[in-house]
Amino acid sequence: MTNAEEMQERRPELRPAPGKAGIKRCYQCNGHFGLTRHRFAQKHFCSNPCLDKYKVDTERKISLIKEWRNYFARKP
Repeated sequence: MTNAEEMQERRPELRPAPGKAGIKRCYQCNGHFGLTRHRFAQKHFCSNPCLDKYKVDTERKISLIKEWRNYFARKP
Protein backbone atom coordinates (compact mmCIF):
# COMPACT_ATOMS: atom_id res chain seq x y z
CA MET A 1 0.00 0.00 0.00
CA THR A 2 1.43 3.37 -0.95
CA ASN A 3 1.77 6.33 1.36
CA ALA A 4 -0.94 8.28 -0.52
CA GLU A 5 -3.41 5.40 -0.16
CA GLU A 6 -2.72 5.17 3.57
CA MET A 7 -3.31 8.92 3.96
CA GLN A 8 -6.62 8.67 2.11
CA GLU A 9 -7.78 5.81 4.34
CA ARG A 10 -6.91 7.72 7.51
CA ARG A 11 -8.32 11.05 6.32
CA PRO A 12 -10.94 10.50 3.62
CA GLU A 13 -11.80 14.21 3.50
CA LEU A 14 -8.41 14.81 1.84
CA ARG A 15 -9.26 12.74 -1.22
CA PRO A 16 -8.97 14.84 -4.37
CA ALA A 17 -12.28 15.70 -5.97
CA PRO A 18 -12.78 14.46 -9.53
CA GLY A 19 -11.24 16.93 -11.94
CA LYS A 20 -9.53 18.90 -9.16
CA ALA A 21 -6.36 16.85 -8.68
CA GLY A 22 -4.07 19.88 -9.17
CA ILE A 23 -5.42 21.97 -6.28
CA LYS A 24 -2.65 23.09 -3.98
CA ARG A 25 -3.02 23.14 -0.22
CA CYS A 26 -1.31 24.78 2.74
CA TYR A 27 2.11 23.28 3.48
CA GLN A 28 1.54 23.37 7.26
CA CYS A 29 -2.10 22.41 7.86
CA ASN A 30 -3.10 21.01 4.45
CA GLY A 31 -6.03 23.47 4.37
CA HIS A 32 -7.50 25.32 1.43
CA PHE A 33 -6.30 28.78 0.50
CA GLY A 34 -8.61 31.71 1.06
CA LEU A 35 -8.39 35.12 -0.52
CA THR A 36 -4.70 35.44 0.30
CA ARG A 37 -1.81 33.05 0.08
CA HIS A 38 1.39 33.56 2.07
CA ARG A 39 4.66 32.35 0.60
CA PHE A 40 7.94 31.60 2.33
CA ALA A 41 10.89 29.44 1.23
CA GLN A 42 9.03 28.31 -1.90
CA LYS A 43 6.18 26.95 0.24
CA HIS A 44 2.60 28.22 0.35
CA PHE A 45 0.61 28.85 3.53
CA CYS A 46 -3.07 29.65 4.03
CA SER A 47 -2.59 32.12 6.91
CA ASN A 48 -0.07 33.99 9.03
CA PRO A 49 -0.46 31.56 11.99
CA CYS A 50 0.48 28.64 9.71
CA LEU A 51 3.48 30.57 8.43
CA ASP A 52 4.56 31.51 11.96
CA LYS A 53 4.18 27.91 13.15
CA TYR A 54 6.34 26.70 10.25
CA LYS A 55 9.04 29.24 11.10
CA VAL A 56 9.02 28.26 14.78
CA ASP A 57 9.19 24.54 13.95
CA THR A 58 12.04 25.13 11.50
CA GLU A 59 14.01 27.20 14.02
CA ARG A 60 13.51 24.48 16.63
CA LYS A 61 14.80 21.79 14.28
CA ILE A 62 17.82 23.89 13.34
CA SER A 63 18.69 24.53 16.99
CA LEU A 64 18.45 20.80 17.78
CA ILE A 65 20.78 19.98 14.89
CA LYS A 66 23.26 22.58 16.13
CA GLU A 67 23.09 21.22 19.68
CA TRP A 68 23.80 17.66 18.51
CA ARG A 69 26.59 18.87 16.22
CA ASN A 70 28.23 20.71 19.12
CA TYR A 71 27.75 17.70 21.40
CA PHE A 72 29.52 15.32 19.00
CA ALA A 73 32.25 17.89 18.31
CA ARG A 74 33.11 18.03 22.06
CA LYS A 75 33.41 14.26 22.49
CA PRO A 76 37.03 13.05 22.56
